[in-house]
Amino acid sequence: MSVRRDNRGRWFYRKWVRHPDGRRERICGYPKNNTKAAAEHAERIHIMRIENPSAVPAAPAAPDKEVQTVREYTRTFLAGYAGSHKPSEVDGKRRIINAHVLPWFGERRLDDIRQIDVDAWVADLLKGGRERKTVNNITSVLSSLLKYAARNHERPPVDLTFAIEADESDLVALEPAQVNALLESAGDPRYAAAILLAADGGLRIGEIRALEHGDINELRRSMTISRSIDPANRMTATKNRKRRTVPLTERLRVALKEVPRRGRYVVSRRDGQALGYYAMRERLHRIYLSAGVEAPPKPWHCLRHTFCTELARAGVPIHVIKELAGHASIQTTLRYMHTSETDKRAAVASIGQQVGSKAVRWTSEKTKSKRM
Repeated sequence: MSVRRDNRGRWFYRKWVRHPDGRRERICGYPKNNTKAAAEHAERIHIMRIENPSAVPAAPAAPDKEVQTVREYTRTFLAGYAGSHKPSEVDGKRRIINAHVLPWFGERRLDDIRQIDVDAWVADLLKGGRERKTVNNITSVLSSLLKYAARNHERPPVDLTFAIEADESDLVALEPAQVNALLESAGDPRYAAAILLAADGGLRIGEIRALEHGDINELRRSMTISRSIDPANRMTATKNRKRRTVPLTERLRVALKEVPRRGRYVVSRRDGQALGYYAMRERLHRIYLSAGVEAPPKPWHCLRHTFCTELARAGVPIHVIKELAGHASIQTTLRYMHTSETDKRAAVASIGQQVGSKAVRWTSEKTKSKRM
């Protein structure tokens, strides 16, 4: 039978036919409408075109494909994006699209966005007093959407520039004395352990919330980080989906032992459930205030920066810091490493000492030659 269904349920035809000059050719194809009658009709037209080309008019040229608008394509983009990203990241993209992308470009076709449009949008975002890094985070969503559309042949390749030069990061590393002040003001063994999980272990706040007792290996004195809890209390993989093992410092090991054991989470509420994201942020702000330490813009994440910075000060190779922190690239690790004012003064002082010692030797030798 020349007309039948394939394994996906689509009707098609396949048949051997003979040309007027005696040549044999195997023809096949799928009809536009997925019915048996449509497949039989398409087969007849194909055979007629081979046997007598002049009897069958050429098929009309297909009309140009109608390009979707940014608003129409948003659902397709988010559905595809969700397949390989964490739910919290998809939620973040959706919020940016609704708040910033659709008001400007919602009714524009995917192929009708020019550089002048992007530049005007960036200028408007900057006028709102946003930091340049925040603006880059917003514009990167539209960039990703258009590139996704290009990969799916919904528009030509993207040749637009979205990123602007960003300001210096507002993330800072705390000094050891400041971390000690936070620990003294914690007032709760759970928060003392949480502070050290960030400062001595490099954990993100979501990783601290998701850490379970089974992740702690007391014999090896290490912990394994393989999951995170996002602000909406959804259990997800770690950022970049990297699983890592980090040795425990002695003070972190002691602090973890002092935390009351309730449920499976190491740092938990009294009912055994994970500590809330916003409750942890608010509590840490109060700890900073009580300790007399100025709270940075991202108080939990700055403790993670402290972890990377202290490793660098100790001379740990950068590729080792990258693995301990769970970064995807060395470039990311470099952004997390900071030089303190004390480091700068010590570095310059060491140069001065070397130059000074050479100058003393040079002066003494010159004086000695004059006496001779």
